[in-house]
Amino acid sequence: MTTTTLTAITRIRAYIFGGESTFTIVSVTRDPASGTRFTYKVSQKKGATDFFFVSLLTGPENQDDYTPCGTIRREGETWGYRTNRSALSWVREDAPSQVAMRWLAWRINQPKDLGGNVEFWTSGKCSSCGRKLTTPESIERGMGPKCATRAMRNFGS
Repeated sequence: MTTTTLTAITRIRAYIFGGESTFTIVSVTRDPASGTRFTYKVSQKKGATDFFFVSLLTGPENQDDYTPCGTIRREGETWGYRTNRSALSWVREDAPSQVAMRWLAWRINQPKDLGGNVEFWTSGKCSSCGRKLTTPESIERGMGPKCATRAMRNFGS
């Protein structure tokens, strides 16, 4: 599956809130082989535009081995991450994956790009409709043109 990295916060925010996004956060170190990475799925709550469920990839099967770990909600003008209290037996609140997700939720509220210490990798499918991406522009964006227009209008700015 083709992946790409995003650095612009507006594109990352639009991708995450596409409705059914899968992405990986990678810590970039001097030795790329030792970089820590976490893969998440973010799913929109049915009928809500400001409430998303977050799950963490916790097993070897990258389609099915996701464990609920929290929610992202709009809190006034910003987005905030909350740990799923019922999932704490699987993913502790102080686990590095939880710390990374809280950091990303904080970071998407900032006006600057992601920066050089972390990479944001998208999957090779549209985060909104799930279709396989085929054009370089769509792969770079993580969304097809119609879904990207809608997502940027709702979450990009």
